[in-house]
Amino acid sequence: MSWFEQNKHKTPEQIAAETGHALHNDLSQPEKYQEIIGIAETQGIGRDIMLSIAQQAMAAQYGDDINNAMARLDFVMQAVGQVRPDLEAEMRGNTIRAVRCILHAVG
Repeated sequence: MSWFEQNKHKTPEQIAAETGHALHNDLSQPEKYQEIIGIAETQGIGRDIMLSIAQQAMAAQYGDDINNAMARLDFVMQAVGQVRPDLEAEMRGNTIRAVRCILHAVG
């Protein structure tokens, strides 16, 4: 299921609240996003590719753009999940946080 389909029922206020929560988590858990980057790199996904994926996801605003960005992010989450299934599940649980983590770590 795409990010858009998973979150279409949410109000802008809910998405804003999740974003605020994600920002707080990004700043208070830098070791977690460094681990995401490290695992993805060992799985053959370079920092430049991760940065491109995260930037595309943050810029996406409409159906197809969001679906394409989330499909690319899914690729990173699957790679992380091959090493740390628990971390993949956490990333899937809050995709906004996952994108922010990647941007913060490689940006």
